[in-house]
Amino acid sequence: MNIRRIFPIEFNLILKNWKDFIFQKEYHMKETMPNDGRKCFYLDAASYSNLGDQAISLSTELFLRSVFGNDNVVVINEDCVIRLLASLKKQIRPDDVIVLGGGGNMGDLYPRYEAIRRLIINKFQKNRIVVFPQTVDYSSDAYGKKQFTRGIKTYKKHRNLYVFLREEKSFNMLNGFIDNVFLVPDIVFYLYNKLEIAQTKKEGIQVGICFRNDKETLLTQDQRTSIENELLRTDTNIWEFSTIYNEDVDYDFFKRKRIVTEKINDIRKCSVVFTDRLHGMIFSLLAGVPCIAVDNSNCKISNVLKLVNEHTTGVYLCDDTVKIMSFLHEAQIQKIAKIDFFDSMYEELRKALA
Repeated sequence: MNIRRIFPIEFNLILKNWKDFIFQKEYHMKETMPNDGRKCFYLDAASYSNLGDQAISLSTELFLRSVFGNDNVVVINEDCVIRLLASLKKQIRPDDVIVLGGGGNMGDLYPRYEAIRRLIINKFQKNRIVVFPQTVDYSSDAYGKKQFTRGIKTYKKHRNLYVFLREEKSFNMLNGFIDNVFLVPDIVFYLYNKLEIAQTKKEGIQVGICFRNDKETLLTQDQRTSIENELLRTDTNIWEFSTIYNEDVDYDFFKRKRIVTEKINDIRKCSVVFTDRLHGMIFSLLAGVPCIAVDNSNCKISNVLKLVNEHTTGVYLCDDTVKIMSFLHEAQIQKIAKIDFFDSMYEELRKALA
């Protein structure tokens, strides 16, 4: 038995990070921060090596800068926020806006990030809090149901909370339980035409493969091997790549922009990408490369794609690995992927921040 699944996820966060809760540190505002005017505090930016989450943090900060201006946005990485809570509590004024990041961690699948979200919602009852586009994912057992109820109770208690979901399934889970729930695309789509992506595609690698190796994957090792063997049988050049960054760095805006841009430019070398990673699919679209996507355990790829399907071309959702080669042939004919995407699709998000 996993003892952590006995206690509430907030308790587990305190138990694991008790030193940070006790030995608080001071946060010093940057010197360019104006003294007057409303500010935005993004309090849980990604501090780990998943490039999809780094892209979420990058696109979130870019979006916030477009609303508040560069100097009025404060970004705190999630691995620092607990030890800075007391200092932030003193410095954040009631008219400031707090932003919590998007992604796929609203639930008990990744309990640390849900616990931090609830902690901040509880601590800052006087501030408007905006949760960027999320996927809700609670386990179906008794513990998951109990944590869902606790989460709803926390959200409902806050009178100025705005929650954005990136697919209809999650929207339906929360809508009716809490006020101010909205449906918008994954925030990484906001990066379209905002990065320095190479205009000319490089010839070379033919097919890129990016598969998960964690608890969200649905593909068995036999299925992966079968896909790769089928590609090799047709003399296809294969490039296996990852959306996990392999260097230990302190992530900030400029590093995020560099590593995300580099990965998207690498993907432009491909003619087609196979992936079961949501942001592997979105990176392919941003690179203009057709993508064959296989769903993951919580179906977030198909659900996110459903919301933007009318605005994208070149993505093929494959629910049967036997049909992979026919999808490959169709994707190679397509040659290019496109996003017919407008910032106006985030208008409700912009209004919530205003």
